[in-house]
Amino acid sequence: MNTSTSSDLLSTKLTAPYARAAHIQRPRLFKLLNAGLEGKLTLVSAPAGFGKTTLVGEWAAQHAPLPVAWVSLDSGDNDPYRFWRYVLAACQMLYPMDTAALDLLNAARPPSFESMLTTFINELARLPERGIMILEDYHVIHLPVIHEAMTFLLEHLPPSLHLVLITRAEPPLPLARLRAHGEMHEIHAEQLYFTLEETETFLQKTLASPLTPETLARIHARIEGWPTGLRLLALALQGHTEQREIERICTTFSGTHRHIFDYFEEDVLATQPEALQTFFLQTSILTRLHASLCDAVTDRADSAQLLEKLEQSNLFLLPLDDKRQWYRYYALFAEAMQHIAQRRLGTAELCKLYTRASHWYEEQKLYPEAIEAALAAGNVKHAAVMIERHFSLQQNMIELHTRYRWLRQIPAETLQEHPNLCLLFALAMLYTLDRSSPAILEPVEQVLSLADPPGEPNEFTGAIESVRAQIALWQGNEGQAIAYAHRALAHLPEDAHEFRCACLIIIGTEQQLQNRYEEARAYFLQAREASIRANNPYSERATISLLASSYQQEGKLHTADQLYHQVIEAAQDDVSDQAQAFIGLASILYEWNELEAAERYISQALDLGREYGPMLGERMVEEYIIQPATLLQAQILYARGEHEAARELLTALHPHSVHMKPHLLLTNIDAIQAQIAFVQGDTEAIRRISATRKLFNERRPFLQQEEIDFLIMARLLLMQQRAQEVLALIEARPQAQALESQLRLLLLKTLAHVQMREQTQARQTLLHALELAREEGFQRIFLNEGEALKPLLSALSAELRDKPLATYVRTLQQGCTRLQPTEQHHRTNRFVLIEPLSAQEKRVLHLLAANLSNPEIARELVVSINTIKTQVKSIFRKLNVNSRKEAIEVARQTGLLSL
Repeated sequence: MNTSTSSDLLSTKLTAPYARAAHIQRPRLFKLLNAGLEGKLTLVSAPAGFGKTTLVGEWAAQHAPLPVAWVSLDSGDNDPYRFWRYVLAACQMLYPMDTAALDLLNAARPPSFESMLTTFINELARLPERGIMILEDYHVIHLPVIHEAMTFLLEHLPPSLHLVLITRAEPPLPLARLRAHGEMHEIHAEQLYFTLEETETFLQKTLASPLTPETLARIHARIEGWPTGLRLLALALQGHTEQREIERICTTFSGTHRHIFDYFEEDVLATQPEALQTFFLQTSILTRLHASLCDAVTDRADSAQLLEKLEQSNLFLLPLDDKRQWYRYYALFAEAMQHIAQRRLGTAELCKLYTRASHWYEEQKLYPEAIEAALAAGNVKHAAVMIERHFSLQQNMIELHTRYRWLRQIPAETLQEHPNLCLLFALAMLYTLDRSSPAILEPVEQVLSLADPPGEPNEFTGAIESVRAQIALWQGNEGQAIAYAHRALAHLPEDAHEFRCACLIIIGTEQQLQNRYEEARAYFLQAREASIRANNPYSERATISLLASSYQQEGKLHTADQLYHQVIEAAQDDVSDQAQAFIGLASILYEWNELEAAERYISQALDLGREYGPMLGERMVEEYIIQPATLLQAQILYARGEHEAARELLTALHPHSVHMKPHLLLTNIDAIQAQIAFVQGDTEAIRRISATRKLFNERRPFLQQEEIDFLIMARLLLMQQRAQEVLALIEARPQAQALESQLRLLLLKTLAHVQMREQTQARQTLLHALELAREEGFQRIFLNEGEALKPLLSALSAELRDKPLATYVRTLQQGCTRLQPTEQHHRTNRFVLIEPLSAQEKRVLHLLAANLSNPEIARELVVSINTIKTQVKSIFRKLNVNSRKEAIEVARQTGLLSL
């Protein structure tokens, strides 16, 4: 008996169906396929039965001018890891490529698909040869994340690879944009119909005796050039030589789309020997046919000979390898046989066949196929055993979409017998569905409750509570997440690194929000160690980011700056981490009054958010990128003196604050608006903000909010000339831990002393603040107070003998007078902040300014001319110009060329 290995079966998905002698040459279509190589994509789209695979297979085998890789897809490939593994493996067969992208995908903790594809694209771009990748039956793919990643690949595809998609329907890809840019060629049903000449050629090669011209004309008119109809008619005519009999068959032939299944049953299947009919029906359940597999399913011993005979008879069988060991049926024929088998054999017999197939797959160690067949057989208990045995929790980040699809087919009573599967199912839901949607809570909790062990809590209880903590956090319920995390840590053993890491991060974040920075960092350091032991680079980078945030909030800006740079260096494969680190750096640069540098980092973060938004998820991008970046933009506008523009931006952001953590976002919005109102002397505005805060904070969860409320109230008292009350309130407050908090209180005291005309005390208090702030380089915290501190800074500058401190004060004095916004400056910054150029558009703009032509820019950036044309149009739109000359002029005026 011939046996199979996993690599043998894999090769059948990566090999084109072999061309067969009975197929005819179709030069006009081969020319279209060759012409399509000028663009990125060729789309061959038509309903079943139009010969798409046959056409492309013959072209690939005999007429394609370049090497070809082929991936044959099926519904089980709706898992992004599985899908891209096949694509990358096919490219390994096509090119002598580096395996870096495939290694990333196969890693225990693979990166984002876009990061993996970036590695893949960069490797493709370095290849001197060109090749063709054909994806057959792309219509079976329905998972949005695969379409999104495919869109990314198409948008960045280098000239070294051309994609061909064979599909029954247009895929949800940016086809309109590809058409508009001339980057796609298409072949549709109307082009796949046989012409009269092709019909004649096909029948001449197929039939033993020639047909008269009149008969050929009638056949062509009746079938209308439909390829499968023509093939079925040729099959019906085989063995008939009398003209009268041929005329009768041609007249009564009904192989149209509407009658195709009936025709397969009545005119194809019924004419075969009974044993062969049974073989067709029994093996129709298999996506790939192997002699040993067919023997196991049909309980016969001659499948090898039978498969060979079927191929020679042109009975809808395609060989998939040159050794003729693996085959598959034509798609339309397989669908017809499955339809007939369901009716004739019945559910019980089909389950028996699937069970036999499952046992064979399991013997060959083809466990995914074995599980699929067991589930199709209704043998959920054995499927559960195989999933638990061969797909452990340690592998939970790989092919989660497939595992989710498997596990949702297993009933609750079976899941309850396998607590590990319940945990795996919950994680699969958490990381394949929208974990921020309230709709996910009930199904996840139902699965976790099945796994919850009776009796005293144990380490498995800890794992369940850890998952509950994670989903509570994603649902925006921090209090519940913290409670779950504490309970989980009480029961998790020290070696449960993955589950402990999540809980330590949650509790550390709680400590940070309570301004307990040293305690927070202790938890983050423990979490970092756990993430390293769990081989989880995502969590490791998250802990570094959190450490940076903790140091930043405490006022240790230089340490935070170094840690954010560490994150960026390590996060080449994680867009979210990069974007958040860019925002962290931007906020530090803002405090150091390096506004242009801060804007560049904000622009980079927003570019990543826009480009990878579909992958990251709307809520993720909104909370962790858009909201903090927009807040920083508003602060920069305020710093430039554009107070109304800052208010407009905050007002535009405010409606979105109902999403995610509104208590934190609204607090930050209110703090900035109160600062603006205070500097402008708008007592009514700050009174409204203070009143709103009192209503909003009846359930105030964190000390950071309480501190902001205090600052707003103190500013309102100052505006009401109640400086003495401000000093009394400050004296009654406990000592602040964070340096920034200490500085804010000292500045309030300074302003109160100024209002009370106590100049000596005001200078002494401000001097103390300056001494605390100098080492970390705080600037904006002083400059944001507007004109109020300028006289004091001038007085101190004249008195100071400490050279470093005097230099620091002079820097602040310069900052007070450096930015005087003009109308042009106002317009420019509004533009830059609202819709910045992407990183690639900035590169194109610099090359435009260097007077390079579009072809020269395309060569410089290793992209197509059409891509450059699109990016130039986008630049013109964003700059509100109509020509290259105008774009360069605006770029120079606004400083874009210095970025």
